[in-house]
Amino acid sequence: MIFLISIFLGGCVDTAEVDLDSADPRLIVEGKIANGEGPFEVKLSLSTEFFNTLPEYVETAEVFISDDAGNVEQLQYTEKGTYVTSSITGVPGYTYHLRIEHAGKTYEAWSHMPQIPELGAIEVTYEEESFLRDEGYYLIVRGEESDFDAGYYRSLVYVDDSLYNPLGLNDLFAAISEDGEGINQIEIPYAFRLGDSITLEIISMDRRAYVFYQSFLLLLFSDGGLFGSPPANPEGNISNGALGLFQAVSFIKEEVEVK
Repeated sequence: MIFLISIFLGGCVDTAEVDLDSADPRLIVEGKIANGEGPFEVKLSLSTEFFNTLPEYVETAEVFISDDAGNVEQLQYTEKGTYVTSSITGVPGYTYHLRIEHAGKTYEAWSHMPQIPELGAIEVTYEEESFLRDEGYYLIVRGEESDFDAGYYRSLVYVDDSLYNPLGLNDLFAAISEDGEGINQIEIPYAFRLGDSITLEIISMDRRAYVFYQSFLLLLFSDGGLFGSPPANPEGNISNGALGLFQAVSFIKEEVEVK
């Protein structure tokens, strides 16, 4: 009986070969400038075919970052497609311009650095286990004078110097309305334990960076089912058909010990 069933099931298997078309390589940009002194990095690579798992770094580009105060710097190449600043600083309120010259083409992006988030109080509350929460201690972050300004925020949590919510898993975002209204608080939905040493990083970004991260996370969590969105590259802010993101962000860090 088992032999007959195996023959029957084997006859139902049909192998399909998918022909993946090749595409011209596209420039991929990963660049960030933050409040304070650098150095800051811009990483360049090229898109590759589906089955190619090794990155193709760009080593011969000319990369410039400038701000709206008239400061301009050409970044220096180091290794593995990484170009590094030496003098330009991150100033909240400035708009930064990235220009890349590569293979006869010019790529550009602009990003505005928001003001540094002003933290008020960080509250630690104990919650018993429920349908929505695990048992443990939770953090509630309030802005100065109880509100955060209108804008877009991301939070990173480090426990004992290890990143607790790496990108692509549980990064936290709070989309704040742009009509001048802020948000009362940002809740960190992780259960901590007594004695945990926590570093909390609140990052403020512009809308283009927020849209990129949201579309990137949507792509990661898409199951490709019948009602799922078709796969697409995240919506970046680099011109001339390049992929990726150049972002100017401001951030603040706070240390919290659960006790």
